[in-house]
Amino acid sequence: MITRGKQEIRQEKLFARSKISSELRQQKETKIFDTFFQHPGVQNSKTIALYYSIKNEVNTLLIIKQLFALKVNVLLPRIDGNNLKFYHITNLTTDLEFNLRFNLYEPLNSLPIINAEKIDVLVVPIVAFDQNNFRLGYGKGYYDRFLKNYHHLVIGLAFIEQLVPTPLSVEEHDVKIEIIISA
Repeated sequence: MITRGKQEIRQEKLFARSKISSELRQQKETKIFDTFFQHPGVQNSKTIALYYSIKNEVNTLLIIKQLFALKVNVLLPRIDGNNLKFYHITNLTTDLEFNLRFNLYEPLNSLPIINAEKIDVLVVPIVAFDQNNFRLGYGKGYYDRFLKNYHHLVIGLAFIEQLVPTPLSVEEHDVKIEIIISA
C-alpha cells in the first residue's frame, strides 16, 4: 500500500474545506460552537487559548466573543521565532495586528504573555485529522512544539470534511489531540 504524503493530504483537505457552502458552513459552525461550550472542561475554565481563524478554518471569532461575554481570559498566539507565545487579549479591534508574513492576525507584543501552565484549555487549528485524533496542521510545527510542554485539555476544531479515512503517518513529535469537535 502506498501512503499519501502529508502535503498531499493537506492540499486535499484544504480544498475540501474551501468547498463547503456558506449555508452549510454556518450550520456546522453552530454545532461546533454549541458542542464546544457544552464541554465541562470549557465550562470550568478561567483561561482559554485559541487561534484567530484564517483560510476557511472553523470560525473562532464567535467563540472568542462568547468567551469575552463569559468573562473568560482569552489568549491568542503570536509567532516568536520557531515558537508560539500566548498573549492575553481583551479586545479584537485594539489588541491585534496583521502579520503580513503569515497572513494572519496576532496579538500585539506589548500585551501580557501567559505561560502554558496557566492555560486551562488550548484550542488548536486543524487541516486534517484521523479517527485516532492525530492532526495535521499547516506543517510548520508551532503547535507540536508548544504541546510538548502543555499538559492540560487540548481541543481541535474541524469540519468532518477534514477527516481522513485512514490513520495519518505519525512521527515522534506528533501529539494526539484529546478532543476533536467536528460537524
